[in-house]
Parts: sequence; structure tokens; C-alpha cells
Amino acid sequence: MRWKRRRAALLSFACVLWAPGIVLAAQPDWAAYDAGVAALERHDDVTAEACFDRAVASVPEDERAQFRFDVDAKRAALYIKNGEPERAETILAPYVLAGTDNMRVVSDYLIALRMEGKPKEAMAYFEAHCTDWSKMPVYGLQNMGDVYLRQGKWRQAHEVYAYTLPQSDNDFVRMGDAYALANLGQKEEALAQYKLVV
Repeated sequence: MRWKRRRAALLSFACVLWAPGIVLAAQPDWAAYDAGVAALERHDDVTAEACFDRAVASVPEDERAQFRFDVDAKRAALYIKNGEPERAETILAPYVLAGTDNMRVVSDYLIALRMEGKPKEAMAYFEAHCTDWSKMPVYGLQNMGDVYLRQGKWRQAHEVYAYTLPQSDNDFVRMGDAYALANLGQKEEALAQYKLVV
């Protein structure tokens, strides 16, 4: 990805050299963005936030809101990866509660809630706002299947897992579905799922 941005920047520079007088759109400060990502990966939050703010400030005013959204989505995903779901929830909540249709952001928000030990909030949001599962990424659905499973909501866990399995033949999803089926009293179906894993 970094190479593609550098190549685009070089091509933009080459166009200026070969076609003077043409004004190209301003590019985000990708160096600051990359430095922010690197800082978050090493848990240097202060530096990361300063770098991300610099990258956002480099974007033209009319594009800034969308770029800020993209940066915040990346920041939240990195905080989840770093085991800091509280920060991810804080970053994503304004977008999610305002009704974003970006299901990756919604999925990350629901993962943050699960990691924070807020399964009831995750289930309530999912049930109220995530009615078209075809728009959800598989990892978001798997997360919600796991939330239902851990709460003993066997039927809901099975429904989510059964929907997810044709899209992603994932052993963890299959094991979760088998566990839900066993708790629903569907022992033969559960055993069939277990046999596909082992």
C-alpha cells in the first residue's frame, strides 16, 4: 500500500514537471499517516495522535471529514489489535451512534464492546441496527455469534453461525455452531459439525 501511494505521488510530481500550469489536487500527508500507524503499533499513543492530526490537517477542507473517518476507522482497528477496546469504542461511537452504514466500522465497534465485557450493549445494537447480514463482514458476524454463544443464547448463536458458514468455512465458526447446536439438543447436527473440524 505504501508503494502505491509513493508511486502515485511520483506520478503526480512527474505530471507537474511535464505539464506545468496544471494544478493537481492536494495529497494527504501519507508520511504522517504512516508514522501514526507505526506509533500506534508500538503503543506510542501521543505520537500517533499528533501524526494522525497532521495527516488530517493536510487534506483539503472539503475532503477532511471523510479522511478523518478513514483515519479513525484505522485507529480504532489498531487499538482493538493492541487490546485497548475502550479507546476504539470512544473513537467509533460517534460514527456508529450517528448511523454509519460502514459495516466494518460497526463490526469493529461491536468487537470493542465484546472485549470490554459489554455483551448486552453489543446484542442490543446488533439486533436493532444490523438486520441485513449480507452487508456485514464475516468477522463481524463471527464476533456476534461468539457474543451470543458466551451469553447462552444458543438459537441466536446458531442462526449467526449458520449464516456465516457458507461464506467462510472457518473451523472456529463451525465449532461455535456445533456447541450451540449441542446446547439446543440437536446432538446429531452438532456431531456432524464437530466431525468436519477434526
